[in-house]
Amino acid sequence: MFRDNPAEHFSADQIYRRLAADTESFSLASVYRTLSHLLEMGLITSASLGDSRVIYELNRGKPHYHLVCNRCGTIRDAYDATIEAAYRSMAAEHKFTYACASAIVYGECPDCEEARRRKG
Repeated sequence: MFRDNPAEHFSADQIYRRLAADTESFSLASVYRTLSHLLEMGLITSASLGDSRVIYELNRGKPHYHLVCNRCGTIRDAYDATIEAAYRSMAAEHKFTYACASAIVYGECPDCEEARRRKG
């Protein structure tokens, strides 16, 4: 699923619904156990979007951040070396060993903004 959709973000429930259609005896608990193992192995990453929403995606090996549309829920990846350098600098300033950081930017995607403008 992740390899077939390398840029997609999935909730555990979305994964369960996709896989349950193909497998007769499959549980949501199995999905969570498998996700936990994939996270431990570093094959996937996760991010908390607040409101108890967690997304999972293929670990593509490059730090990135998420842009989340408040209207339609679209999630887009954003890469920014400046932000990554700022996180590293902040950690070093506090004698902290940097591992990774997570940032979520909420706003309105271009499609929703255009639709809102057309409505007037």
